Amino acid sequence: MFDFAMRTATQLDQHLAESGTVKGPLHGLPVSLKDQFHVKGHDTTMGYVGWIGTYEGSKDPAKVHQIESQVVKELLSLVMGTTVEAIRLVLTSMLSTNPWLCDPNVVNMPWDSKIETLTLARADAQGFAKDAPLKIGIYWTDGVITPHPPVTRGLCMVHDMLKVLCHKVVDWDPPSQATANRIHVAFLEADGAHDVHQQLDLSGEPLIPPLRGSFQLRDPISLLEYQDLTLQGKAYNEAYYDYWNSTSDDDGQLVDAVVMPVAPHAAVIPGKFYHTAYTESINLMDYSAAVIPVTRADKSVDVFDHAYQPLNEVDRKNWEAYDPDTYDGAPVGLQIVARKWEEEKVWAIAKILDTALKNRREEIPR
Repeated sequence: MFDFAMRTATQLDQHLAESGTVKGPLHGLPVSLKDQFHVKGHDTTMGYVGWIGTYEGSKDPAKVHQIESQVVKELLSLVMGTTVEAIRLVLTSMLSTNPWLCDPNVVNMPWDSKIETLTLARADAQGFAKDAPLKIGIYWTDGVITPHPPVTRGLCMVHDMLKVLCHKVVDWDPPSQATANRIHVAFLEADGAHDVHQQLDLSGEPLIPPLRGSFQLRDPISLLEYQDLTLQGKAYNEAYYDYWNSTSDDDGQLVDAVVMPVAPHAAVIPGKFYHTAYTESINLMDYSAAVIPVTRADKSVDVFDHAYQPLNEVDRKNWEAYDPDTYDGAPVGLQIVARKWEEEKVWAIAKILDTALKNRREEIPR
């Protein structure tokens, strides 16, 4: 794959030198590709040993190394943006290809620059509120697993900064995201892990330790149980929607977006990722989200609270997994969440907050 990338880069350099033009908005950018999208001529394994040298386990020569995912055809690869600007480039480049003409699951919704512009206009270049301040919710904890000290400090930094910048800030108290987590995980495990084991059996590889509990082979749930899960998910989505609408009751203004943890810790220590609910609910509702860097764990200020009383057994495991020395310097990111199909809005708010954080980081109390 690296040799292929270097050859492509050479070809692009030659094209630019000869024509003076670029081949699309991503010309020359180094990119990373998640190993679940098929690139013609290369293995795609998604982590399964049994997929090496095959097409998803099949040795059919008409398929092996011959099929390319639609997203790869459109962008040559899926770019995972590492800056706010890169995220916008990815989204606008993707949508410029009219992917809804090739994939019936994609909504016909081009990038709306008007929404982006109107949202950005609500703050000045330093992030200070203008005529229509943003209204941002802060989700401190889901009440199931308490975030580690670095994450809580990151939330405080954003909260305090928004206050200084004269935007509206409210606490976020939606329907329990534990409910959404339960429903979403039940969907993921509905087949009794048969698909996962079918792929593992191709090579005989075992489940890795962190997945042995969740993906033990068992009977799949019934059709009626699956249908009931669908109805539960619909009901949760409606309840969350009603709560969001209620945020205008006091001042007539809806919350624009919510800032919340991505996970209860600053970074993932292998084998100690005990809680995924901070993103499970967002996945279940298909809401728009962007993650921005806020700070880094600092052992001198993010001390271990020995007096903390865990809420449950998993919360105890997560809390005891926090070691200030181990986490020192680890990045703390927070997610900015808006409603479904509000990518332009969530990107613009991420841009405002990210810029303000960079400009004011030294001024915000740690």
